[in-house]
Amino acid sequence: MALHQGLSFGKDWVFTYGPLGFLSTRITAYVGIFPLLVYDAFAVGVLIYILRFAFKDLNDLSKCLTIPYLIMMTSHNSEATFQLFMLFLFLIFHNYRTKSLISIGLATILCILIFFIKLNLGIVTSLILFILFSW
Repeated sequence: MALHQGLSFGKDWVFTYGPLGFLSTRITAYVGIFPLLVYDAFAVGVLIYILRFAFKDLNDLSKCLTIPYLIMMTSHNSEATFQLFMLFLFLIFHNYRTKSLISIGLATILCILIFFIKLNLGIVTSLILFILFSW
């Protein structure tokens, strides 16, 4: 509603949910369905990127069974920022192990998305990213 009325986030209003909070609540009022489809395509792309590395490095059956369990647990939580945060953490640890520029780039994009979806978790992810870059 704030976007529809021309209010600016951070200057006119700040709530727990930011200007992209509709990605978490999945309410398409005033924005339509296209942003949700773009967000879903991006999230699926990041998940495919992560699964490619996860299944390549797993040699044990118990580890292979853990991945579907974690995916199921994150999909049961309706909060988009929780799902993005899980993907963010994997990418941070993956970057720590492999120094992959793609992983740190995706983690940065996720950090920005989380910040504009939910401010409080966005501050946490920004701190984690800042510590990673300054380390």
